[in-house]
Amino acid sequence: MKCLIVDDEPLVLQDIHRTAQKVMGEDTEFFLAGNPTEAMKIVEDISSKPEEILEIAIIDIELPYSNGIDLAKRIQKYIQESIWSW
Repeated sequence: MKCLIVDDEPLVLQDIHRTAQKVMGEDTEFFLAGNPTEAMKIVEDISSKPEEILEIAIIDIELPYSNGIDLAKRIQKYIQESIWSW
């Protein structure tokens, strides 16, 4: 499983990452981004490999230069099968 975590506050990002690791286990590969631009680079990289799928995205709502909802909509374009919770 692949999980993207996006938050512009480094301490919060690391805290969410640690918590998610405990919950999701060692079989999950995590990708961390501090802003929407970094997040989209990760999403584009993952989606460029047909055998790889981003399954979970944990996104802060308040981000610099954008917001989490807009970012989620941009990410959704790269993921064919997706379920979104707001």
